[in-house]
Amino acid sequence: MTGMDTFFVTMAILDVIAIAGMAFAGIRMMEKAREGLTKIDPALREIKALSETGQALAAHVKKDGLVMTHRVKTLVEVVKRRVNTTKQIIGDLKPRTAETVATVRETAAAVRETSADLANKARTVNDLAQRLGRVRSAAEAAVRVGRDA
Repeated sequence: MTGMDTFFVTMAILDVIAIAGMAFAGIRMMEKAREGLTKIDPALREIKALSETGQALAAHVKKDGLVMTHRVKTLVEVVKRRVNTTKQIIGDLKPRTAETVATVRETAAAVRETSADLANKARTVNDLAQRLGRVRSAAEAAVRVGRDA
């Protein structure tokens, strides 16, 4: 065997040893990967369960949100209807209120005039009563004088 043959044989042996080393390293890497997967598997299951819970929660929130949105829209419509009804009632009453105020003012003026007239008549009646009282006193005095005479 020549020097070159020895070199090639040595290189072939080193090649086989290197391949065996790489195979050993690959096998160890696969073992470590399997160990990692067994350690990660519970976490993956937990992540999957959390994802499903999150999806269920999102569906529930969406459903409740839609229900709440519908309720709020219905409430807004009811409030709008009530506001419009109140506006209409106020609009209907406002002209009547103006008419009523005018009528009350006219009535108050008439009452003032009537009360002034009644006050004048009361004064006149009071004056007549005083005069009649004086006439009565004079008549009684005349009757007494007539009896005494």
